[in-house]
Amino acid sequence: MAGTDRQRLLYTALHRFGFGVVIETTNGLIVHTDGQTVDKLHKKSQNAQRAKIHFKKRVSNAIIETGLGCFARGDITITPETDFVLRVNAYEQARFEKVIYQLSAPNRLAGGKKKVIDYLLNLNRRKNAANFFEKGYNPARLAKTLELNGEKIVGLLAELKGLLMEGYTAQLLTDYIQPSFVITRMPFLDREDIPRDADVVIACPQQLFHNALSYANKHENVTIFRRH
Repeated sequence: MAGTDRQRLLYTALHRFGFGVVIETTNGLIVHTDGQTVDKLHKKSQNAQRAKIHFKKRVSNAIIETGLGCFARGDITITPETDFVLRVNAYEQARFEKVIYQLSAPNRLAGGKKKVIDYLLNLNRRKNAANFFEKGYNPARLAKTLELNGEKIVGLLAELKGLLMEGYTAQLLTDYIQPSFVITRMPFLDREDIPRDADVVIACPQQLFHNALSYANKHENVTIFRRH
């Protein structure tokens, strides 16, 4: 779907429901008490705020909230700009598998990313592929197995893990939201007209989304931190 078509459909959905959520995601986050983790979450929060301002300008009647989705263990400090944080500390195999299949769709990925996704699909037939990211892996060994550039494998896997977390977050919440319109990697322009992407944008009835957060919080491996 072309970018302009995606934008038109999103703006229509935001106008229809009068509510939307921008969620920035990060995978492989290790929670620390020093400034490094806080800065990373703060940068993600800033991008969500930029997207919120952009979408609010386009659909003035819509209430826009912002959130963070992260794979982490330990407590999370919510930044002042963020309405909630969704923390995943372990992937559910069935939902993770859905995301892998989505990413394996024709023309979705290419090159090294496609090779890794195909590898995960084959791996999942034998055991839980989610453990590949949860319990660690050897980048050099994987690069050799898949005949990929060893110097670029770490960056490639970081990008792929980000895509997987985006899809997982969207799947987790929209299981409980009908009707809804969900889009990932939504392009927008910030105040300086710099092109950026919003990781996950959901348009739906406001109460349905808040209920979805409550339902998600009942999962054994999910914790929702709210600002209010």
